[in-house]
Amino acid sequence: MKKIIYLLSLVTVFILGSCSDDLPKASWDICQVGTLNATAQDEKVLLEWAPMQGANPTGYLVNWTPEVATYEGGSVELDAKTTSYTITGLVNKVTYTITIQAIYGNQRSMISTTKARPISDTEPFKVWSTDMPNGGMVKTANAVFSLDGNTFYLPSAGATGDVTAFDAMTGTVKWTASIPKTTYGGGVAVGKDGTLYQGARNATLYAINSDGTQKWTYATGAANKNLDCFPAVTADGQTVYILDGDNVLHSINTATGVKNWSVKLAGAKNKAGAVAIDKTGNIYVGTRTTIYGFKADGTQLWKVAGKVTEIGSFALDGETLYAAQIGGAGLLALNTADGSTKWNVEAAGDIYAPIVDKSGNIYFTDKGDKALYSVDKAGQLKWKFTIDAAPTYCFPVLDDKETVYFGSGAGRIYAVNSANGEELWHMDSEGTDNNAKIMSGMTIGENQMLYVSYIGGNVAAIKIFAGPEKSTWSCRGGNIHGTNQY
Repeated sequence: MKKIIYLLSLVTVFILGSCSDDLPKASWDICQVGTLNATAQDEKVLLEWAPMQGANPTGYLVNWTPEVATYEGGSVELDAKTTSYTITGLVNKVTYTITIQAIYGNQRSMISTTKARPISDTEPFKVWSTDMPNGGMVKTANAVFSLDGNTFYLPSAGATGDVTAFDAMTGTVKWTASIPKTTYGGGVAVGKDGTLYQGARNATLYAINSDGTQKWTYATGAANKNLDCFPAVTADGQTVYILDGDNVLHSINTATGVKNWSVKLAGAKNKAGAVAIDKTGNIYVGTRTTIYGFKADGTQLWKVAGKVTEIGSFALDGETLYAAQIGGAGLLALNTADGSTKWNVEAAGDIYAPIVDKSGNIYFTDKGDKALYSVDKAGQLKWKFTIDAAPTYCFPVLDDKETVYFGSGAGRIYAVNSANGEELWHMDSEGTDNNAKIMSGMTIGENQMLYVSYIGGNVAAIKIFAGPEKSTWSCRGGNIHGTNQY
């Protein structure tokens, strides 16, 4: 059941009852206002309203009352031409009840009411939280967005792998697409036409239309049915790639769901690796033992040794491929042209989902060292930010103001200054048990909200006053659509 944690910054009230019931039917002279919008700002609230059609008030009376009695409220009478007013001198983080009445001479209309909670224009706050439907869990997958940014998608890691579409502003469920087997591993990728691609642990890739209906399914035929790898979709939207549980790379026509080609790779089964696509259309694939480069037609360009992390991820930056590796093997930087090693940074344990900023610096989380690392494009350590709980599968994300966010197994969300590794703020989970644990990545929406998921299935949106970094590989999947395409 959806739980509103804090009121949205923007509240709209649509007035359904137009006039007092005891008035003559033809009397439109003391109708209340038609709509009332309240936008919370820093120590103030902007009110906007409109009169009912045909109504002719002589003025408006606005009142505001704080829920905390120690703070002051107030009132103001405005003329009939006024349809907006900013209430100033309010206290941040205090909820105010705001009413407005239309004035008709010596009479007043029915009261229209809304609430707003002023907030600092820099201090993050939780806008809403909700739960995955049908008892769904969230593990490894980060939210990815529709092409217009108004909807985000998450698969369940519970008994089934259903994909759910949520309204990005309110958290309301739009639809749920049924997938009969769990999707413990990789999350959704959204193609150029809005089609969603999601693998499941029945060796099947699902293509889902943007309205939640099924477009097609593709059976990989793998003996190991754990299709845990994140899909990768080409920029033209015509091809989707997936690495199955037997380490076979599949190229699939997105229009028909028919295989273009496939190739068997080396590596341990049931250890989903990574797939990424560069600007030329070349594909890079990693398993537990080997990293490959391929042309779009399946021709192998090169292969080198590598230990790509389970349900791991690549990042691309120009002519460099960054690979997250297991067991202290660290971050490997490869030349995309020939697979030659540029450098390698060791770590204490499994690392996850590198991201890149505009200066070429790379950020990744280390499960063994319980830390977020920053290294420059030459592979030199810039800083290390250590936490108390392992960030297992906690993929970091970068905003357009160069703040890095990531979570931990203890449910804490961290915001870190990318320049020096200093903590800007943190936020703890309000949940219990599995809803106090994060084991997935985060994504930033166009609406300047950070989307966070917990193992127990709770999903939250946090206002951070910054948008996604769009010029680099700034989140798991390379972009907010999760295409794994540079």
